[in-house]
Amino acid sequence: MMESVKNKILRGFATSFCFKKVTFQYLISALGLACISPYSTASFAEDIAIITNADNANKEITQTEAINIFMGRYRQFADGKAAKPIDNIAAKNNFYTALVNKSPAEINAYWARLIFSGRTQPPEKATNSNDTIDSIIKEPNAISYVPISQLEKNNHKIKVLLVLEAK
Repeated sequence: MMESVKNKILRGFATSFCFKKVTFQYLISALGLACISPYSTASFAEDIAIITNADNANKEITQTEAINIFMGRYRQFADGKAAKPIDNIAAKNNFYTALVNKSPAEINAYWARLIFSGRTQPPEKATNSNDTIDSIIKEPNAISYVPISQLEKNNHKIKVLLVLEAK
């Protein structure tokens, strides 16, 4: 009698455990499929264009120069003129992932250290791509970034210095 009660308990536990495990596996599979479904609402990162005012003498910029400007190492273009970096808050995560392969938390920690040490200040901020482009048009030494899809083909007041591939 004692043996059968013990077996029933163990069988019930095993069945319950297997059911939970299978249900969990199906849930994970379903979530995975939802992420790759063509009907998914997940957004995918797109290429980022580093832009400046059309009147800026610089025709292009290397990724290393962009890293140095946006990470506060120095704030000058290759021609020696001051660079005024502007963070586009709407595209910031994708930009820093493409530029230096760092997460938002890593970038925030980096800037916290620099600000605390008094070495430099983070770039100014623009809320979205339209504000970013407006700031670039107003300031000849401004440099910023927007998703490639946000560039207007007929806007002759800005120029693209570099395009970063999305990661």
